Amino acid sequence: LLFVFLTASVVFAQDSSDVRMVSRVYDYWHTTYGVDVQGDYAYVATGLSGLQIVDISNREEPAVVGVWETRLGPGGVVVSGDIACVSLRDTASMIAILNISDPTQPEVVGKIDSLGWGGMDEYVSEMWIQDNALFAASWIGLYIFDLTDLAEPKQLARLGVCLIVTLFS
Repeated sequence: LLFVFLTASVVFAQDSSDVRMVSRVYDYWHTTYGVDVQGDYAYVATGLSGLQIVDISNREEPAVVGVWETRLGPGGVVVSGDIACVSLRDTASMIAILNISDPTQPEVVGKIDSLGWGGMDEYVSEMWIQDNALFAASWIGLYIFDLTDLAEPKQLARLGVCLIVTLFS
């Protein structure tokens, strides 16, 4: 049995030859960037701590029931039916599409790889889902994607601001 005690940023552990995880509790999330609620679940984008799925049926005792772990830092989330779209902060221009029909086992079923011009990083700041379409807002504009085929979402439109770059010599 391994006992781990956290105090501030110091970790103390007792050594053991047969170590296995028996449970996990997140008392500390990296940070909270976004949340969406559907039914009895809150979907929380917690940066480096992943997407936390919290059962809120008992508001006085919420419990984490599912986690989608990624090193790409979820920065925002929007949920509709059995899907969650998660913007990723560490890639700035990627959106993961998850099947959340079982909130305890979220699973990636698709992704949107890039927004913008030629891989220009654009962090998605807000997202909405309506009528099988994903609306994603970034600092450069609004993108609309068709989510009919979750494995291969198609960009339908982009409305944006005009970028003016001035070079001085």
